[in-house]
Amino acid sequence: MHDIPSSGTRPLRVDSLFSGYGGLDLAVDHHFDAETIWYTELNEHVVRVFSHHWPDAPNLGDIGTIDWSQVPPVDILCGGFPCQDVSTVGKQAGLAAFVDAIGATATLRDLESDPWGLGVEPA
Repeated sequence: MHDIPSSGTRPLRVDSLFSGYGGLDLAVDHHFDAETIWYTELNEHVVRVFSHHWPDAPNLGDIGTIDWSQVPPVDILCGGFPCQDVSTVGKQAGLAAFVDAIGATATLRDLESDPWGLGVEPA
């Protein structure tokens, strides 16, 4: 995809939460000779940019509605800050999406969900 020489082994698998246009993901893919295999993004315009770079990676959409037990595992979990939850033009739900991301991380890595006891309710 990005003309990176293959080492002969499976590339590291990357996910992207709150992906935006994929700047972080491009850097991670290039630096680690990795491959982004799925992402989550709600903004339609931004999704077009992301899907240009990763046409085979599915957009899983709203992280609050994903069944994380059905999502392919990854080696590198990365993502942006869920800005729509705190933006004055967004849902203003506080850090609810961030808490969802913690739950996703726990499921994908078989960790304890919500280790800090933040809960799922907005403040």
